[in-house]
Amino acid sequence: MKRIKLSVYLDRMIEDYKKRESYSSAHICAAVKRSIFTYYGADHELYMGDVTPQFLTGYEHWLTVTKKCSWNTSSLYIRFIRIACNRALEDGNVKHIPNLFKHVFTHVTRNHERALLPKEMRMLITPDAADAPAGSGAPKRRSPRRPILKAALYLELLVRLQGISFRDLATLRKADVHGDYIVFRRQKTGVEVHIRLTESVRNLLGRCKADPDSPFLLNLLDSTLTGEALYNNYCRALRNMNYYLKKLALLRGVCRKVSSYCARHTWATVAKDQKIPLLVIAECLGHTSATTTEAYLKASDNNCLDAANATVVKHILG
Repeated sequence: MKRIKLSVYLDRMIEDYKKRESYSSAHICAAVKRSIFTYYGADHELYMGDVTPQFLTGYEHWLTVTKKCSWNTSSLYIRFIRIACNRALEDGNVKHIPNLFKHVFTHVTRNHERALLPKEMRMLITPDAADAPAGSGAPKRRSPRRPILKAALYLELLVRLQGISFRDLATLRKADVHGDYIVFRRQKTGVEVHIRLTESVRNLLGRCKADPDSPFLLNLLDSTLTGEALYNNYCRALRNMNYYLKKLALLRGVCRKVSSYCARHTWATVAKDQKIPLLVIAECLGHTSATTTEAYLKASDNNCLDAANATVVKHILG
């Protein structure tokens, strides 16, 4: 049995993810590797045989207490370590340890903090008097509020488009527009999603002024990039979006932590409060959950999904 470092398996996983163009997973795996290096120390070599229940509980405590990571982040990192351990076990490079991950958290907790109240979402989206453009006699120069207001526009799109994720919004293509619907497959799950193009959504898209030479519906990504470079471009766009949303929250007096994820969580929470069936919510969001329920029921038709989205948007935005 070979003594192989955990970092070797993590490096292999990173390369495999990149070959499959799963750049998000590769990015997370690299973060796990850096995190373990920091925790275990530069002067120590962590081999696969060193991944014991004691190591895992200590690492989890360091993540959640010392580094103040959320339980979901800690769980995500540990699940990547579990993948590496399973690969090493298949290769015969580590002994089987019963219940190795029994005493660490490897599930997902519900995050209610990301869901805003409908009135808070309206405060973020609704323009105020200070947003009005200057008079014709004012000098034409870029307003410092312009990127903040653009973030508000994208936030409204995230809500009106059935709580679409920012990544899916950024990668929407003009070819995804089919008459009165946007039809696309989620980047994360591959599930096909149908969203009606309401008049309000069309107006918002018109205000975004898409580049006529770009295949993308919005100007959030550089259409000349591909592969990992395009993914990195998306990460920068997401960071910018969240930065300006924080500015927007301060500007509008919303005393909550606001990010692009708030739109999705708010949409789902309001949908649940409005008694929309869980299966319909899952379909609107493009989730792969509730698979057992889907096996017993036929998929909802577009009219049902349209009605669900209209109900949620009306309750949030009026």
